[in-house]
Amino acid sequence: TLDIKIEARLGLVSSEIIAGMNIVKDMMTGVRDIVGGRSKTTQRAMAEIKDELFDDLQQQAYRKGANMVVGISLHFSDYGNKGTAILATCVGTAVRAAKDDEAS
Repeated sequence: TLDIKIEARLGLVSSEIIAGMNIVKDMMTGVRDIVGGRSKTTQRAMAEIKDELFDDLQQQAYRKGANMVVGISLHFSDYGNKGTAILATCVGTAVRAAKDDEAS
């Protein structure tokens, strides 16, 4: 297990993204990109959104003096008229953790 000594909790950090869904692209995805019930194109798009959310959390945490974000919650939901967009939200706690040589 990973033993992390948290020196200070510096508050919540959060990030939100509303990403429009390209209907034509999604229809083509449904026709040519679904294998075993999974869409590679949609999975790549979701991974990019997740990366953007995590990058934003890291930047906010750094500005608070943190070196780590813990307790992250990630949520995706339909947004807009008839699912024309996705709302992605991410929340975590910014903390200052001991350096590796200080954790023991």
